[in-house]
Amino acid sequence: IYWPSGTIDKYYEVAVDQHLLAHEGFCLKPFFNILPEGKTVLCDDQEVLLEIPFNLNNIQWSTGANTQSVSIAEDNQISVGGHEADGCFRASNIKSVLYTPDQTPDVYFVEGSEVNCPGETVKIMASPATDYLWNTGETTQSISVTESGVYTLKINGDCQEFTSAAIHILFTDPLPPVLENDTLIISEAQELTISAEGASVFWFRDASGVELIHSGGVFNAGYIASDTTFYVAGLSEFFGPERQTGMVNHQGTPYSGNNINSGLIFTVFKDIILEKVKVYTQHSGYRTIELKQTDVTSGLTSIIGSRRIYIDPQTSYIDLDFEILPGKDYVLTTNADSNMVHQGMQSPRLFRSNSGANFPYILENVTEITTTVHGPANYYYFYDWKIKEKQAECLSELIPVHILLQTHVRNDADESVSDLTIYPNPATGYLYFKCPSQNTLHGYSIEILDPIGKTIQSKSAVGGEKIFIGDLTAGMYFLRVRASTENCSIFTKKFIVQ
Repeated sequence: IYWPSGTIDKYYEVAVDQHLLAHEGFCLKPFFNILPEGKTVLCDDQEVLLEIPFNLNNIQWSTGANTQSVSIAEDNQISVGGHEADGCFRASNIKSVLYTPDQTPDVYFVEGSEVNCPGETVKIMASPATDYLWNTGETTQSISVTESGVYTLKINGDCQEFTSAAIHILFTDPLPPVLENDTLIISEAQELTISAEGASVFWFRDASGVELIHSGGVFNAGYIASDTTFYVAGLSEFFGPERQTGMVNHQGTPYSGNNINSGLIFTVFKDIILEKVKVYTQHSGYRTIELKQTDVTSGLTSIIGSRRIYIDPQTSYIDLDFEILPGKDYVLTTNADSNMVHQGMQSPRLFRSNSGANFPYILENVTEITTTVHGPANYYYFYDWKIKEKQAECLSELIPVHILLQTHVRNDADESVSDLTIYPNPATGYLYFKCPSQNTLHGYSIEILDPIGKTIQSKSAVGGEKIFIGDLTAGMYFLRVRASTENCSIFTKKFIVQ
């Protein structure tokens, strides 16, 4: 050790993994632990006696005491020092004493989030503790969740039981598109267009939703020359609770120069909706609020969204409802040309703050307002942002749309529908049907089709008949009857197996 005085101390074979205290000229001593060692927790009305593990002279505790031991009955960080008989100074490590500590467990998401799609699994985990008891009855540090609900955890702390903050988990129920008819029966091969109503409609060729073939409510299915099944689903977006960012209230003087049209520059980290902002003005009239973004590569600025809004001379919230994707260099501003028309100047005559601005305004992992078009000294126009974060985007169940090609078809809309009786529906065990006006001497064939139009059972019969369906799994099927008489030539009817 080279000391400022020029003294050089040399120590040999010094053990590793030590915290040492050196004194110039003669001492190199390890720090020691106050007794009792380890974590010390005091509950109500308890105290602990802390002791130095060997004799020292000139003792000085951090509490001010100078005895070999001290009693502690409150939260404290304790240390002590003193001299040994050889004159070397010894110092302790810091000893923590906790009095009735708050040991409320933290619970956090490992997989998933508050809002999830059907069929997903959410994993939540707790901070380390001696034991765990979830309100589901599970006793592990983490649990997997597949149902909507409120989840909490209890642990036994050193002095009492603690319960975590509640975690609300939602598994969404995305809305499927609305179909006028999920079974279309055509009498000849033809070009066919199918329609479904919904905000975001997607058409698939397979029941697993892997092969996407069209997006949109109107689907041109092409030339249909055989039994065909398509699948349609709706995509729903789910947003979390409203959150706030930005400067909340105006501070300072109201207006900047007549030729200044400024705005706020911000970054978005997740899909959000900027629902509304607060503005101040003393001048009524229209303003055009614009959301812009500058492309870093090309330097070109594009308008992402625009709202023409009449603003009264008061403090008010204006609805924007801008859907914003993750990205940088967004600007929330006004249209200077519109300002010239309605305000007679480039300025929008909206209040800006020339004091109290404190950039950046951060909504962690969601958005960050970094500065303004004219730098961080002032805050321009748009206060108290109300934002919702998109937390899930979920596809509904896939609905099969069956197209059945049948010659001389009589379906449920025909006036002769009473010629075929099918019961019970839904059915279990046996399904009965009869074509009563048909002569029982005439034969006919029976087919049972699965939901994608594949024949899974067929037979011949005469007159009324019952069909055993007890070996079919629960679900939807089609009964197809082919008869030798015109009265009941070909008939397809849907039935349900319970």
